[in-house]
Amino acid sequence: MLHHRSSFCRASLHHRVLRAVTGAIVAGVFVAAPAALADAVLHVPCSLDSAEILRLHNISREAVGDAPLHWSDQLAAGAQQWANELARRNQMVHSHTPDVGENLAMWWGHHPTIDTMMAMWTDEKDMFQPGVFPANSTSGSWQTVAHYTQMVWRNTTEVGCGVADNGRTEYLVCWYNPKGNIFGEDPLNRQATRQAWASEAPTGLSASR
Repeated sequence: MLHHRSSFCRASLHHRVLRAVTGAIVAGVFVAAPAALADAVLHVPCSLDSAEILRLHNISREAVGDAPLHWSDQLAAGAQQWANELARRNQMVHSHTPDVGENLAMWWGHHPTIDTMMAMWTDEKDMFQPGVFPANSTSGSWQTVAHYTQMVWRNTTEVGCGVADNGRTEYLVCWYNPKGNIFGEDPLNRQATRQAWASEAPTGLSASR
Protein backbone atom coordinates (compact mmCIF):
# COMPACT_ATOMS: atom_id res chain seq x y z
CA MET A 1 0.00 0.00 0.00
CA LEU A 2 1.42 3.35 -0.98
CA HIS A 3 1.79 5.98 1.71
CA HIS A 4 3.46 9.31 2.28
CA ARG A 5 4.17 11.34 5.37
CA SER A 6 4.81 14.88 6.47
CA SER A 7 7.19 16.80 8.72
CA PHE A 8 6.73 14.44 11.55
CA CYS A 9 4.87 12.62 8.79
CA ARG A 10 6.33 11.47 5.53
CA ALA A 11 5.76 14.40 3.25
CA SER A 12 8.69 16.76 3.51
CA LEU A 13 8.21 19.86 5.58
CA HIS A 14 11.86 20.44 6.48
CA HIS A 15 13.04 22.30 9.54
CA ARG A 16 16.30 23.78 10.75
CA VAL A 17 17.23 23.02 14.34
CA LEU A 18 18.74 25.90 16.29
CA ARG A 19 20.64 23.95 18.90
CA ALA A 20 21.62 27.03 20.87
CA VAL A 21 17.96 27.76 21.60
CA THR A 22 15.75 25.64 23.80
CA GLY A 23 12.39 24.62 22.40
CA ALA A 24 10.49 22.17 20.26
CA ILE A 25 9.12 21.76 16.76
CA VAL A 26 5.34 21.75 16.40
CA ALA A 27 3.98 20.99 12.93
CA GLY A 28 7.29 22.11 11.43
CA VAL A 29 7.42 25.40 13.35
CA PHE A 30 10.07 26.09 15.99
CA VAL A 31 8.64 27.20 19.33
CA ALA A 32 11.23 28.66 21.71
CA ALA A 33 11.14 28.04 25.43
CA PRO A 34 11.42 31.03 27.79
CA ALA A 35 14.99 32.22 28.22
CA ALA A 36 14.81 31.93 31.99
CA LEU A 37 13.92 28.26 31.70
CA ALA A 38 16.66 27.71 29.17
CA ASP A 39 19.24 29.13 31.55
CA ALA A 40 17.96 27.44 34.66
CA VAL A 41 17.66 23.75 33.81
CA LEU A 42 19.98 21.20 32.23
CA HIS A 43 18.79 18.57 29.77
CA VAL A 44 17.41 15.56 31.64
CA PRO A 45 16.38 12.54 29.53
CA CYS A 46 12.89 11.16 29.97
CA SER A 47 12.14 7.46 30.28
CA LEU A 48 9.64 5.34 28.40
CA ASP A 49 6.38 5.05 30.31
CA SER A 50 4.05 2.73 28.42
CA ALA A 51 1.22 3.20 30.91
CA GLU A 52 1.33 6.98 30.52
CA ILE A 53 1.53 6.75 26.72
CA LEU A 54 -1.53 4.49 26.68
CA ARG A 55 -3.36 6.76 29.11
CA LEU A 56 -2.80 9.85 26.97
CA HIS A 57 -3.82 8.07 23.79
CA ASN A 58 -6.93 6.63 25.36
CA ILE A 59 -8.06 9.92 26.87
CA SER A 60 -8.16 11.32 23.34
CA ARG A 61 -9.87 8.22 21.99
CA GLU A 62 -12.49 8.11 24.73
CA ALA A 63 -13.36 11.74 24.01
CA VAL A 64 -14.43 10.81 20.46
CA GLY A 65 -16.06 7.49 21.39
CA ASP A 66 -13.25 5.19 20.24
CA ALA A 67 -12.22 1.93 21.89
CA PRO A 68 -8.96 2.11 23.86
CA LEU A 69 -5.66 1.08 22.31
CA HIS A 70 -3.62 -1.84 23.62
CA TRP A 71 0.15 -1.87 24.02
CA SER A 72 2.11 -3.97 21.55
CA ASP A 73 5.58 -5.12 22.56
CA GLN A 74 6.31 -5.94 18.92
CA LEU A 75 5.45 -2.42 17.76
CA ALA A 76 7.35 -0.98 20.71
CA ALA A 77 10.49 -2.94 19.79
CA GLY A 78 10.45 -1.56 16.26
CA ALA A 79 9.68 1.97 17.44
CA GLN A 80 12.52 1.78 19.95
CA GLN A 81 14.98 0.72 17.27
CA TRP A 82 13.98 3.69 15.14
CA ALA A 83 14.13 6.09 18.09
CA ASN A 84 17.67 4.87 18.75
CA GLU A 85 18.57 5.50 15.12
CA LEU A 86 17.13 9.03 15.20
CA ALA A 87 19.13 9.79 18.32
CA ARG A 88 22.27 8.44 16.66
CA ARG A 89 21.68 10.58 13.56
CA ASN A 90 20.37 13.54 15.57
CA GLN A 91 17.87 13.94 12.75
CA MET A 92 14.09 13.78 12.46
CA VAL A 93 13.08 11.49 9.61
CA HIS A 94 10.47 8.79 9.13
CA SER A 95 11.37 5.12 9.02
CA HIS A 96 9.15 4.29 6.02
CA THR A 97 8.29 1.01 7.71
CA PRO A 98 5.56 -0.76 5.70
CA ASP A 99 2.09 -1.23 7.15
CA VAL A 100 2.49 0.74 10.37
CA GLY A 101 1.38 4.23 11.28
CA GLU A 102 4.13 6.37 12.76
CA ASN A 103 4.12 9.50 14.90
CA LEU A 104 7.37 11.27 15.76
CA ALA A 105 8.19 13.99 18.23
CA MET A 106 11.42 15.65 19.29
CA TRP A 107 12.48 17.92 22.11
CA TRP A 108 15.81 19.45 22.91
CA GLY A 109 17.18 21.65 25.63
CA HIS A 110 15.59 20.93 28.99
CA HIS A 111 13.38 18.48 30.85
CA PRO A 112 11.55 16.65 28.06
CA THR A 113 8.66 14.49 29.24
CA ILE A 114 6.35 12.05 27.50
CA ASP A 115 3.48 14.39 28.35
CA THR A 116 5.06 17.47 26.79
CA MET A 117 6.06 15.66 23.61
CA MET A 118 2.68 13.98 23.18
CA ALA A 119 0.95 17.30 23.85
CA MET A 120 2.32 18.46 20.49
CA TRP A 121 0.14 15.76 18.94
CA THR A 122 -2.98 16.09 21.08
CA ASP A 123 -3.03 19.88 20.72
CA GLU A 124 -3.78 19.36 17.03
CA LYS A 125 -7.35 18.51 18.03
CA ASP A 126 -8.01 22.26 18.16
CA MET A 127 -7.77 22.28 14.34
CA PHE A 128 -9.56 18.98 13.79
CA GLN A 129 -12.92 18.82 12.04
CA PRO A 130 -14.94 15.64 11.46
CA GLY A 131 -15.17 14.30 7.94
CA VAL A 132 -13.44 12.13 5.39
CA PHE A 133 -9.64 12.25 5.47
CA PRO A 134 -7.79 14.38 4.37
CA ALA A 135 -10.49 17.06 4.82
CA ASN A 136 -10.06 17.05 8.60
CA SER A 137 -8.30 20.34 9.34
CA THR A 138 -9.82 23.77 9.72
CA SER A 139 -6.54 25.11 8.32
CA GLY A 140 -7.12 23.30 5.03
CA SER A 141 -3.93 21.26 5.47
CA TRP A 142 -4.24 17.69 6.77
CA GLN A 143 -0.63 17.80 7.99
CA THR A 144 -1.69 20.08 10.83
CA VAL A 145 -3.88 17.36 12.39
CA ALA A 146 -2.34 14.09 11.18
CA HIS A 147 -0.62 13.18 14.46
CA TYR A 148 -3.94 13.58 16.25
CA THR A 149 -5.95 11.70 13.62
CA GLN A 150 -3.54 8.77 13.86
CA MET A 151 -3.96 8.75 17.63
CA VAL A 152 -7.76 8.57 17.39
CA TRP A 153 -8.06 6.60 14.14
CA ARG A 154 -11.02 4.33 14.78
CA ASN A 155 -9.60 1.18 13.17
CA THR A 156 -6.28 1.38 15.02
CA THR A 157 -6.14 -1.09 17.91
CA GLU A 158 -2.47 -1.24 18.97
CA VAL A 159 0.35 1.15 19.74
CA GLY A 160 3.95 0.68 20.76
CA CYS A 161 6.51 3.41 21.34
CA GLY A 162 10.18 4.03 21.97
CA VAL A 163 12.16 6.95 23.32
CA ALA A 164 15.84 7.75 22.91
CA ASP A 165 18.18 10.54 23.93
CA ASN A 166 21.61 11.61 22.69
CA GLY A 167 22.42 14.14 25.38
CA ARG A 168 20.98 17.04 23.40
CA THR A 169 17.73 15.85 21.86
CA GLU A 170 14.94 13.51 22.93
CA TYR A 171 13.09 11.47 20.30
CA LEU A 172 9.70 9.82 20.75
CA VAL A 173 8.50 7.31 18.15
CA CYS A 174 5.08 5.64 18.24
CA TRP A 175 4.00 2.91 15.83
CA TYR A 176 0.35 2.02 15.20
CA ASN A 177 -1.52 -1.00 13.87
CA PRO A 178 -3.57 -0.91 11.77
CA LYS A 179 -2.20 2.36 10.45
CA GLY A 180 -4.50 5.35 10.07
CA ASN A 181 -4.68 8.49 7.95
CA ILE A 182 -6.04 6.64 4.92
CA PHE A 183 -7.27 8.90 2.16
CA GLY A 184 -11.00 8.50 1.60
CA GLU A 185 -11.78 7.16 5.08
CA ASP A 186 -13.30 8.84 8.10
CA PRO A 187 -11.05 8.77 11.19
CA LEU A 188 -14.06 8.38 13.48
CA ASN A 189 -16.36 6.19 11.40
CA ARG A 190 -15.42 2.69 10.18
CA GLN A 191 -18.28 2.60 7.68
CA ALA A 192 -17.51 5.91 5.95
CA THR A 193 -17.53 5.84 2.17
CA ARG A 194 -14.62 6.99 0.05
CA GLN A 195 -16.76 8.90 -2.42
CA ALA A 196 -15.71 12.40 -1.35
CA TRP A 197 -12.05 11.74 -2.17
CA ALA A 198 -12.32 8.89 -4.66
CA SER A 199 -10.95 11.06 -7.46
CA GLU A 200 -8.24 12.65 -5.30
CA ALA A 201 -6.15 9.66 -4.25
CA PRO A 202 -5.89 5.92 -4.94
CA THR A 203 -8.01 3.71 -2.70
CA GLY A 204 -6.13 2.96 0.51
CA LEU A 205 -3.45 5.61 0.03
CA SER A 206 -2.15 6.46 3.47
CA ALA A 207 -0.68 9.65 4.80
CA SER A 208 -0.09 7.90 8.08
CA ARG A 209 2.81 9.17 10.14
